[in-house]
Amino acid sequence: MRKQKNKPRKKLKKWQKILIGVIIAAIICIVAFGVYKWIVRTQMDEETKKRDSWTVETGELIGTNQDQRVNIYESATDSQISVYQIVPREVERESFTFHVTEPKTVSGYGIKLESTEGTSDGALERGLYYTLGTQGYYGYMFFFDNDGVMRYEMLLDGYKADRVLMDGGEMICCVSSNQIGRINALGQVTELYTMDGYVMHHDFNWGNDGTLLVLATKENDRDDAVMDRVLEIDMDAGTVEEIINLQDIFPEYYDQTDKVAETDPFFWQAGTRDWIHVNTIDTLGEDSIILSSRETSTIIKISDIYSEPKLSWLIGDSTYWEETGYEDFTLEKAGDFTDQYGQHTVTVIESEELPQGQYYLMMYNNNYYANSTRTDGYEPELDEQVSQDLSDDEESSYIYFYLVDENEGTYSLEWSFDVPYSSIVSSVQLLEENYVVNSGVAKTYGEYDSQGEMIRSFSYDTTFQGYRVMKDDYLQYWFK
Repeated sequence: MRKQKNKPRKKLKKWQKILIGVIIAAIICIVAFGVYKWIVRTQMDEETKKRDSWTVETGELIGTNQDQRVNIYESATDSQISVYQIVPREVERESFTFHVTEPKTVSGYGIKLESTEGTSDGALERGLYYTLGTQGYYGYMFFFDNDGVMRYEMLLDGYKADRVLMDGGEMICCVSSNQIGRINALGQVTELYTMDGYVMHHDFNWGNDGTLLVLATKENDRDDAVMDRVLEIDMDAGTVEEIINLQDIFPEYYDQTDKVAETDPFFWQAGTRDWIHVNTIDTLGEDSIILSSRETSTIIKISDIYSEPKLSWLIGDSTYWEETGYEDFTLEKAGDFTDQYGQHTVTVIESEELPQGQYYLMMYNNNYYANSTRTDGYEPELDEQVSQDLSDDEESSYIYFYLVDENEGTYSLEWSFDVPYSSIVSSVQLLEENYVVNSGVAKTYGEYDSQGEMIRSFSYDTTFQGYRVMKDDYLQYWFK
């Protein structure tokens, strides 16, 4: 019987090897892109996700105090607080010292921040720094003292606080993605204002007669447009009303925009029409507001907001608005300086020393240009100072002070100072004579003196960025 010989395997041809390699590479790219989209979507959803449960285990009932009308429970905790009494024999029963082991936070966040001394010998203002959106820890607001020690961990129902306003001994802040609450000094929520059909975005502030003005996204909006509405909350009546749709203010420009794609600079907004992305609101007079638009790197004034809202002016790179139908609204730049790009926390600073029609605008100038929604092929001619990098340790952001002269239709840069670079998010707050500055992507906040010199800075943990950090003395709330 003949022994059958094994046929030699055919060698793959070169083109077949190339084809297999291309297929494998394509599969790897598809998997990597899928993972990337999942990570981005998870981080985006984290910002607006509500807590799954507020249930707290109280433990076993061990007694009741009828006089105080309280029940006493005993339960094991993870706080790890140990107290030791050390009593010298000669002063027994007169005094003692104790040692407290740092407790664990509910969020798992660290108790102590690393600090760095600056070049200024100025004094820090008294009070507590508070975080307004630490990525990876949304649903919490952390309060730190001047040494970087956490003094309070506030739990929110997901989202971030955006801003804190104080009113009549109560704190007003976001408590979830569609609710603002009034909180007393004991931590009790005394009032809730719910914005059904909307999700808040980045900021709210005082309006007229104790009302609140809120930046928001309308859920299930046509074309998936986001971050382009202004709501008014009447806290006395408990009512919520949409008073501005920016699509009505900029209809011609809106038609020149489209949804964000996965390959655009702001890829984490892919699938939404984030065409204007307002991130700050402040009031000017009784019926006007100042808005900061990150997507257009423009500061916007809208007047007659309670009757017939209309565009008053635009501040920013004037070439951006050429041939859009809105070029006549741009104020004239007075002087030779670089415009703001990607700015945040634009704040009106009024002064009695200025004539009527003039005022200052303070802002965190991110110094970062990117646009993900414009469809006409516009490309700006940027100064060398302006960055287009999401992260860059060699770049700088700036605190800008503009003088706006509505009488002459101009704006000028009156003063600025450098701060650590942050392409997105970030904040500046004027506190007495000092400036509290957060550079979110750089993961650092600090306090600067009146000359813009650093007094002390603090580094903090986050998965990518921290939205805002501000400071308050909380007198008549927690302190006297």
